[in-house]
Formats: sequence, C-alpha cells, structure tokens
Amino acid sequence: MFIILLVCANFGLPSALLYRKPRAVEAAFWLVFAFTATQGLLASPNPDYLLGYMALAVLYGVLGIDFALSHGVLERSSKLWLHARTSKPARQLTRGHRAGT
Repeated sequence: MFIILLVCANFGLPSALLYRKPRAVEAAFWLVFAFTATQGLLASPNPDYLLGYMALAVLYGVLGIDFALSHGVLERSSKLWLHARTSKPARQLTRGHRAGT
C-alpha cells in the first residue's frame, strides 16, 4: 500500500512534508486515504480495488506540489533570487550629479 502511495503521489509527497498544508486539509486527506485503503486491505492489494486510493494519491501529490510552488519553493532556489540577494545595491543618484560622473 505504501509503495502505491509513493508511486502515485510522486514528487508531491516530499513537497507535502516540507511545506505543510493546514491541519484540516491534511486530516481530510489522511482520513480518506485510510478509508479507501481498507478496500484493498480487506480483499487483496489488487490495483482493481485500489483505483480510488491511487486517484486520491495523485490528487494529494498535485496539491502538495501546488502548495509548495505557491509558498515560494522556486523563488528561494532560483538563480535570480540568489543574485538579487548577493548583489550590491545600486548607487543612488544625488541631486545635481549625473550618472557616470
């Protein structure tokens, strides 16, 4: 069951662990994971019984990636952000002085 979760959630699972969603959203997803996994546990872990579980895992992965992107995972690791942070501030022009003189 856990392997199916890892395969279907893909990159969304690590991003969901790093960028936590509100507790209500996490609780709702994990409650539905437990409910849909019981069908596979009672019968057999056959993918035919676990289509809802797999679809929910894909949705959880997409939501985890979206939540991480909306909270700035790319902004902190992009080269532009690092360059803007390490570069020196531009010289401010004072009154009466031209740029380049």
